[in-house]
Amino acid sequence: ALGLADAAAGPARRAEAPVWRAREERDAPALGARRLDPARDTVDTAVHLERTLDTDLTRALSGRVPAAVHGTAHDVLVTATALAFARWREERGERVGDDVIAVESDGREEGVVPGAELASTVGRFTTWYPAAPDLPVSPGAQGTEARRALMAVKEHLRETPDRGIGHGLLHHLDEPVGPSRTPEVVLTDRGPASADTGWALTGEPLPSPAAPVLFPLEIATSTAEGPDGPRLTTRWTYAPGVLAAGDAERLLTLWCEALETLAGIPADPVHTPSDFPLVPLDQEQTDDLLARFPALSDLWPLTPLQEGFYALTQLAADDIDVYTVQLVLRLDGDLDPAALHRAAATLLERNPGLRTAFVGAGSRPVQVVLDGVEPDWAETDLRSTPAGDRAEALRALAVDERLRPFDLTAPPLLRLRLVRLGEREHALMVTNHHAILDGWSVPVLLQELLALYAAELGPAELPPVRRPFKDFLIWHAAQDRRAAESAWREALAGVTEPTLLAPADPDRRPVLSDRIEHHLDEELRGRLQALARGADVTINTVVQFAWALLLARHTGRDDVVLGATVSGRPPEIDGVETMTGLFINTLPVRVDLREPGTVRQALIRLQREQAALSAHQHLGLADVQRIAGAGELFDTLMVFENYYIDGEGLRRAERSGELAVTGSDQTDATHYPLTLVVVPGGHLILEYRPDLFTPEQARALIRRLTHLLTELGSRPDTPVHRLQALPPGERSRILDDWNP
Repeated sequence: ALGLADAAAGPARRAEAPVWRAREERDAPALGARRLDPARDTVDTAVHLERTLDTDLTRALSGRVPAAVHGTAHDVLVTATALAFARWREERGERVGDDVIAVESDGREEGVVPGAELASTVGRFTTWYPAAPDLPVSPGAQGTEARRALMAVKEHLRETPDRGIGHGLLHHLDEPVGPSRTPEVVLTDRGPASADTGWALTGEPLPSPAAPVLFPLEIATSTAEGPDGPRLTTRWTYAPGVLAAGDAERLLTLWCEALETLAGIPADPVHTPSDFPLVPLDQEQTDDLLARFPALSDLWPLTPLQEGFYALTQLAADDIDVYTVQLVLRLDGDLDPAALHRAAATLLERNPGLRTAFVGAGSRPVQVVLDGVEPDWAETDLRSTPAGDRAEALRALAVDERLRPFDLTAPPLLRLRLVRLGEREHALMVTNHHAILDGWSVPVLLQELLALYAAELGPAELPPVRRPFKDFLIWHAAQDRRAAESAWREALAGVTEPTLLAPADPDRRPVLSDRIEHHLDEELRGRLQALARGADVTINTVVQFAWALLLARHTGRDDVVLGATVSGRPPEIDGVETMTGLFINTLPVRVDLREPGTVRQALIRLQREQAALSAHQHLGLADVQRIAGAGELFDTLMVFENYYIDGEGLRRAERSGELAVTGSDQTDATHYPLTLVVVPGGHLILEYRPDLFTPEQARALIRRLTHLLTELGSRPDTPVHRLQALPPGERSRILDDWNP
């Protein structure tokens, strides 16, 4: 109770007041000859009417009818009440559609008071709130039109926050800001039962006979199980001084007729916008998506990076889609292709994020989750190819798979090709669009695939179903966008131009990157680790700073911005490390080299600045760049690969399926001119666009970066401005050979 008092005073709850006031002050015609009088209209003067429906109708109204709109039996009862009143008003020549219905709720809204557990708490929580649905059909609507009425009422009820508990909270404040007028009819639904969408029979304490009735008309419903099945009983209690007996009888008859009408609506299921609360759509847009995708089961928003990938793929049209990524696994052992194919089908069933189509809807694209998606599976046998040519044949197949674009509207955006290389040797090509999986997710998914394959062969234990990507999207939607925008605005204040190593060209066409790999020697790795430990920073921060120094020397600027990929996996989501999807985000890293201090001090400052932004890494790059106001902020990207891999789980999945993963090759790319990939263990990969940089230029960048890392590791207490940007040989050549 104390928690509810605090909740009532909150600004979000008080903001509901105009909604409740508008509903209750609706200009509805009077129900009867006069208003309710508590002195005359008491419990002992009330009149009761009762009707019991047959079992077939009860079953329809509690099962098939609400299921047709993905709703509840409660929605059906409210709709019948609204339709009955509309027909009654029409028969009387009165205004139709202005009636307000008080809808009772059990009031057990645990989310209103954080930490509350009310399922087993004893007390009277029941509350009511005004519902004022606008029916989009005529009062006597039948068939699909009646279904439209049910859909509209369902939407009206769903748009009510926390099932209307705010109405009661605001009403009982010391200085009410909410309701001012009580509706004349209340609907009391004793249910629904927990096992289905029907009603449960429950008792209520009897009031004193002298107690005033609270509403001129109360409609109470309950369901009892009889010898032939469930039967819905409704008990109408009305104040005869307000509502005439004939009018009460007629309303009850119209109400029962409305239930009969609703029982006759088409049984084929339809969706309404409230079924997809993460995506702001209207009914017409929802209907369009259902018509296009009959197997639609859910709608999700896109993450900021997914929106970026979607836009780039749309712009690429028939060009190469650089965000098609690939992993080729080498498998050794007796392999059953049919069992692996079945395992792939199960993988799709268990992971809705693999069954999504990306389409435009309204002002932004959405992810359409589909049921019944079959794996994109192919098999190739290279045993007839000469042994010496098989590696090249495998490589050619992999290239063909990678260059074949995905249709983002036709899931799965994941292809599996099993290539047989020998009697016990296979290669599994896993090609996917980056929009559905990040690098962290792929090994997690493959471990599940191998475990499912083992279960196909024998009594292996099925892996647990992991949390869906939707849970992350729910978390993402709840983040404080205004706070994030403020943090990024402060972090990028003063940035007036982008940091570019390649000429700006918005019409540049996509190409696949080339790459140069480099391994840092053991001595340098040791120095960098010692530097990171001594400054209490990560290796990622050290390499980011070195890359920023390289950018500064190449651009002649002392305030630079580079792009960085963050994992995007919030630790507050339990099990996030085993979830699959596109969690990562690309965001700017600003390094202001004008600040005085040593290498160590600069590293500490950089990590502190990045840590301050860690709670705001959910904001999209487009929004961050808009806030900065300098257009595209960078054209180089740094990726620190630190994937979660359950090594023991992977080995267990291999053993149970009598397979061994003997090798893998991963290929991906970005649209940036330069991407530096840092792999734990001192492995650097520089991916570059061959139309913008030559191999020698790329090698020179790697040499200079390695030299800067050496400088950082060797001279941590040196002022940053005294570091030498060029290796000794290159510096000598420039100073001596070019200036004789």
